[in-house]
Amino acid sequence: MKFGIASAISASVLWIICSVLVMLLPSLMLSISGDMLHMQLNNMGWYLTVIGAVKGLVAWFVLAGLDAGCHLQPLAEQGFVINGQRIFLRSRTVGTECWQLI
Repeated sequence: MKFGIASAISASVLWIICSVLVMLLPSLMLSISGDMLHMQLNNMGWYLTVIGAVKGLVAWFVLAGLDAGCHLQPLAEQGFVINGQRIFLRSRTVGTECWQLI
């Protein structure tokens, strides 16, 4: 549960940062987005409203939280195999859920 909440908050913070950057520096962010997608997007434009940014924030919060809580949390508890070694993610701090690779 806490892993899902942490993922939802992280996705929300990233969404807010990206939305603010798009609002402040639209041409630079369009160029960077095109570079990440290996496309030429300079002839296109952004259409981002405050309502659209808030809807995206809610969507990312819910989807990231559900995905991490339902799919990644069990994986972290069961462990997974990398190069023949089982890796577990679990808390080493007493009283808190501080996930780290051990």
